Amino acid sequence: MTTTRDREEQADPRVRRTKAALRATLIELVQHRDLSRISVADVAERAGISRSTFYDHYRDVHELAAAACTAMIDELIDAIPGRAAPGRPGCRPTRC
Repeated sequence: MTTTRDREEQADPRVRRTKAALRATLIELVQHRDLSRISVADVAERAGISRSTFYDHYRDVHELAAAACTAMIDELIDAIPGRAAPGRPGCRPTRC
């Protein structure tokens, strides 16, 4: 269920950039050690944000990991030729 806050955050480019940076940072860290050994402090420091900012967006590293996996799956689905991009009816990723 999408809340008003979720829609507002999705519209704010700063929030999108921060979340994308956190997802990318986690993916980078997971390549070098197990998820269970990665802390919020590790992610925040590597992403160049404060722990407080991390907690503004995610409860813990596991919630971030779930969001990162969902984002990767969404990107794969969007890359399917002839598939409409979510939120843009009739829009094909190759033409938008």
